[in-house]
Amino acid sequence: SRHGSTDDVVDRWVPILERHRVSLVLSGHDHNYQRFVSPRGVTYVVTGGGGASLYDVDRDCTDAVRQEARAKAYHFVAVEVHGSGMTVTAVGRDGRILDTTVLPTAPDAR
Repeated sequence: SRHGSTDDVVDRWVPILERHRVSLVLSGHDHNYQRFVSPRGVTYVVTGGGGASLYDVDRDCTDAVRQEARAKAYHFVAVEVHGSGMTVTAVGRDGRILDTTVLPTAPDAR
């Protein structure tokens, strides 16, 4: 979106997150909602719809991730952790579900 990726984060953190198969990475700063999934199965969520003016959501993605969901909407994100993994739900200010996904527990995390 407006701010995009940070080279230091991509260069330093993403390899660690991907190598260890982190299930979910939450970030903010861009004032919208976006959910991406990397080829290694790491889910990245940008959640920045809490109050300031909203940003348009770019549709362009790199080959490294695929965009699964996006919304230019005020929202919050709820993460429910359960025995088989977690459920991530983006809820608009009107209570409407903008996006939901279920992330299973990694096989080696049990």
